[in-house]
Amino acid sequence: MSGNTIITTAEELFGDFFNPVKMRNCRDGFETYWQPPQEIGSGFMSMIKLRPGFIMGVGRYRFTEDVTYSFEQQWPFVIVGFNASGGYNVDAEQSRETISFKQGESYMAYQPEWHGMVSVEAGSYITNVNVHIRPPLLSAYLAGQHDPSLDGIRDILDGTNDQFFYQVSIIPAVANMIVDQIMNCPYQGALRRLYFEGKALELITCGITPYVVPGTVLQKNAIVRHGDIERVRYAREMVGRDFQNPPKLLDLARAVGIPHSRLNFYFREVYGTTIFGYIREMRLRHAKSLLDEGRMNVTEVAYEVGYSSLSHFAKSFKDCYGVVPGKYLRSVSRR
Repeated sequence: MSGNTIITTAEELFGDFFNPVKMRNCRDGFETYWQPPQEIGSGFMSMIKLRPGFIMGVGRYRFTEDVTYSFEQQWPFVIVGFNASGGYNVDAEQSRETISFKQGESYMAYQPEWHGMVSVEAGSYITNVNVHIRPPLLSAYLAGQHDPSLDGIRDILDGTNDQFFYQVSIIPAVANMIVDQIMNCPYQGALRRLYFEGKALELITCGITPYVVPGTVLQKNAIVRHGDIERVRYAREMVGRDFQNPPKLLDLARAVGIPHSRLNFYFREVYGTTIFGYIREMRLRHAKSLLDEGRMNVTEVAYEVGYSSLSHFAKSFKDCYGVVPGKYLRSVSRR
């Protein structure tokens, strides 16, 4: 497969994403940039061609009306995505299911080819970064296919996997910081492209880390039975409905039918974090989204997301994003 063919396919893929909503677009060498007309929304989306077979999509936007658009991907890609704020639904024809990507979630996917529909609700403030990389290039970057720690993605690297796969988890704190750095890239021109490639590789590292340990496979850990996985998903939904005032662990365990002593263990096995960690990350992601909107001050945001202590909120925010919320809000105001 030639490099030009891959790039052309990527342009068609990302272009089709936004043409149905009649985006204004411009090109700057390696980067194609879209802005919605004022009558349907605000913000931006961009597609960045880092190398042949290596693409990054970046978006921060809001639509004022419901938008649905089709997409088609013809070539195999490994994809890692990070949905920092807002959410959208994907109707994938291959898996015949609707996949909901919510605020504060990341995902790792392998798509031999993929097509379907994406739906974005009006008013949803979307901030996301998606990195697409062809398996042979990912294999070259890893430079050590025979390392046993890569057994979890061996069939993808070898090109023997022809099955659609995706798994959703919570965005780790380090990935939150990388997404924010991408959104606020300080460089232009060639240095901008170099900077983006480095950050894209960091995000790939975050995305595939759960699968590059000895003995792992692209499935849920066998320790947790399928029925327990469904109960854990229900527990996450219950917490996500009101993460400002979440239910107590005992009440949550009773509601989903898992002993509270096991619930946290199962939750960590499925989502890679404890229930408390999930609540904390959801609160901080929502706090960042509110600060990005610029309609509330820091105190109002802290109380809105469920923090009763401003000092605790400031420390948690800085631990996650590397900056105190007041300074972050000032940077938003300058932008």
